Amino acid sequence: MPLKTSTKQPDGKPQVGLFDPSLKNERKSMFKMVLICFSLITVCAFTLLPVYFGAYYRQTENTYRLTCLILDLDSAASTLSNSPLSPSLTTGAYTAILGPLVTAGAQQYLTQVAPNDNSTYWSLGYQFPSEETLSQFSLPLKDADGQIRYTPGVNASEWAMERVNNQDVWAVVIVNGNATMDALNAVSNGGQQYDPSGAVTFIYTEARNFYAANQYIATQVVSLLNSATQQASRTHALTVLNQAAAGVDGGVNHLTTADPAALTYAFGYNEHNLQPEDQLAGEAATTAGAIYLIILTFLISLVFKPTFEQVRHKLSAGSEVAIKVLAPITGYFWVSLHYSFVSMAFRVDFTRKYGHIGFFLYWMLNWVTMTSLGLVMEFMLEVLGLPFFPFFLLFWVIINVSVAFLDLAAIDHWYSYGFIMPVWNNVDGTKSIMFATKNHLLQNFAVNLAWCVIAGLALIILTLAQRARRSKRALVEEQEKNEGANEKKIRVFW
Repeated sequence: MPLKTSTKQPDGKPQVGLFDPSLKNERKSMFKMVLICFSLITVCAFTLLPVYFGAYYRQTENTYRLTCLILDLDSAASTLSNSPLSPSLTTGAYTAILGPLVTAGAQQYLTQVAPNDNSTYWSLGYQFPSEETLSQFSLPLKDADGQIRYTPGVNASEWAMERVNNQDVWAVVIVNGNATMDALNAVSNGGQQYDPSGAVTFIYTEARNFYAANQYIATQVVSLLNSATQQASRTHALTVLNQAAAGVDGGVNHLTTADPAALTYAFGYNEHNLQPEDQLAGEAATTAGAIYLIILTFLISLVFKPTFEQVRHKLSAGSEVAIKVLAPITGYFWVSLHYSFVSMAFRVDFTRKYGHIGFFLYWMLNWVTMTSLGLVMEFMLEVLGLPFFPFFLLFWVIINVSVAFLDLAAIDHWYSYGFIMPVWNNVDGTKSIMFATKNHLLQNFAVNLAWCVIAGLALIILTLAQRARRSKRALVEEQEKNEGANEKKIRVFW
């Protein structure tokens, strides 16, 4: 059956083409609106999108802000021993092999790589503690009786883990005080098992920002340690072979009792990832999930807007303000709970740092974040109206998302505004709950609650102002109506 369509307009006039002369005014108005919209879209493309793209653009030039502390305890311990480690040494002092090479490798990155303004070459911000700092650590020494003991002082590993957990530095490389000492002892004493991986300890945390940790921190530090340990192992092996050839320490026959690891690959390293990003569903909540949080918040605004408009002119001032502010907040409360349930459904562990209260904290953080995002949207929706609100939404999404996924240390200083953005604080707090990173929850909640208060007050003031404007307009219309009625009566009278 063919589809029948009317050829007439609702008023009975015949339908015409778009370019019919009778539609001149409508056509002009339509093209004007299209031109305005396309102009705004073009402006947004060249003003807002660069904010997001720019966050990724200069990361390699900013890697110097990803600090890595080099603790060369190997060199510090090499001058402490009171008795020689082997007959080939005339004094207790020995020359550290590994520590100086690790330090030199890090310094080479700083002096030869970092100054190059080229995205292909980059260097971490290596730091080297002062002699005063090194002197506080407990170091191994061989006493006059030939026994290995440790000087009183701070445990280097515990100190380093505290610095990394506190986010004072991104990583710490400890060239352990017994690195060269153990390698020499393994050759001299023989018959002992030797583990080369104990020479260096590399401590970092992946969950602080998995992209920065894996792309930059681990990549360069592992490359540095591989190069330094290989070179140190070759130097150590060459020294041992030269001494054996010269008949020192029992000559070549003495090497047959040494652990092969002490001869072939004397130095290695071990990694300690304090907070691995091992909950992949949690990774979703700290990356793209933040975008969905904004979208869900926006959907609530779209639901309440038309529903509220139907009854707002019939409400008292208190009811209008309550519905305009409290109704969305109630919606955020409900939706944030179910958004949080999604992470729980995929078996994210919320108990790592805060115990069984972890899920409640996560839910409350999502609720406060949705409220801070949503009340701002509600305000701008009232100011701009539906036709132009999407342009603000694009702005709101971009300035929040641009700083949420990359670490602020890895992008330009301008992006430090992220510390006061709702989404950044949500992601930062979520990492603490799910991966046990540093606790910033007080800051996270405080910033987002501040957004809630400011946006809520602004929305209340705007609602009351709109109500006063409507009342004034209605009063003027009533006066004009009464004046018109009076004039009509006068004309009838005369």
